[in-house]
Amino acid sequence: MKIGLNMDGNDANSVKAAESRALERIIIDAKKGDWNAKEKLIQKFRPLIISLIEKRTKDSAKVNDYMDAAKAGLITAAGKYSSAVGADNFHVFALTFIEKSMDRRESGGGFFSRLFGFKNK
Repeated sequence: MKIGLNMDGNDANSVKAAESRALERIIIDAKKGDWNAKEKLIQKFRPLIISLIEKRTKDSAKVNDYMDAAKAGLITAAGKYSSAVGADNFHVFALTFIEKSMDRRESGGGFFSRLFGFKNK
């Protein structure tokens, strides 16, 4: 068995590549419906979600609504993920879905809420 020696000092690059591959594996598993992978994805992106929520509100009642919406947006992004996006850029890709989901929650919900005139405010 051959063991590769990293003589050029690119340890940081190899660690980053390994993290990227691990994230991509989690995203692909979440896309397939694996609940554990979805939970890992949510835990990994929790700091981003929290910072987005803190920019929107300090009201604790709304924080839970935004958290649920953000999680749904993140899982939607995982479902739409393609390897062409790349795991390194997934946070930018997911940000759009998270923000849209939170905006829908802020504006009063989804299709049925708009259809029947319900507001969550």
